[in-house]
Amino acid sequence: MMLADSRLAGMRGALFWLKVSIAAFVVLGSVVSHRFFCKYLCPLGAFYGFFNKISFYRMSCEGRCNDCGTCKKVCKMGVNPSLAPNSPECIRCGDCIEACPCKALKAGWEFGAREAAEE
Repeated sequence: MMLADSRLAGMRGALFWLKVSIAAFVVLGSVVSHRFFCKYLCPLGAFYGFFNKISFYRMSCEGRCNDCGTCKKVCKMGVNPSLAPNSPECIRCGDCIEACPCKALKAGWEFGAREAAEE
């Protein structure tokens, strides 16, 4: 039992510096890029991204879009909502909807929109 403890004690310094290096990498990445951890490292975000195409909360770009690029400029995730409104990278923050000068981007619950259209 003492042998295992001494080996772990020797590794303690190396594990500490590995953890510090990983933390520094994430912090520096967060300074350079908005939502660095979410965009590049988070496995849960990647898993959720697969379901954006079948989500009940949908975004759409209507025909009055003039391709000015304002929505892409304000998107902190680097998505072009006018081309791919339900991209796996989109976190549905709504900044693009507020910034759109022609109000071409819309978001809402898909099943609510269907019910309203049927009435």
